[in-house]
Amino acid sequence: MAAILKIDDIKPYEFLFIKRHRQKLNQEKMGRKLRLTRRDYSLLELGILPPEFFEKDIIDFYVKEVALTGVEKCILLRKRCGWDQSQLAKELGVSRLWINCMENARRNSARLIEYWRS
Repeated sequence: MAAILKIDDIKPYEFLFIKRHRQKLNQEKMGRKLRLTRRDYSLLELGILPPEFFEKDIIDFYVKEVALTGVEKCILLRKRCGWDQSQLAKELGVSRLWINCMENARRNSARLIEYWRS
């Protein structure tokens, strides 16, 4: 599956996901940081509610251009395909736990990165 992900292609809600993932926060805690309910934050992170719906200065604080790691690109590509970790695991012939470990930097992610590059 060919997958080229350029920084210009990253949507504001995807940056929010990456920020939350890096800080190891759940949606409820990230929502509180943005003064949002967990439900509203979840809808924002999914791209269902546009960032303009919320206070711009708060969103802008969290949506800053950042250099994405290879694993972060893999997570975004998986999410863009609409796949959960189980679906990707089936595609790769591995366990969902293996995908989870790769996405959370508990295992070497070279195979996962290679999958999205091929």
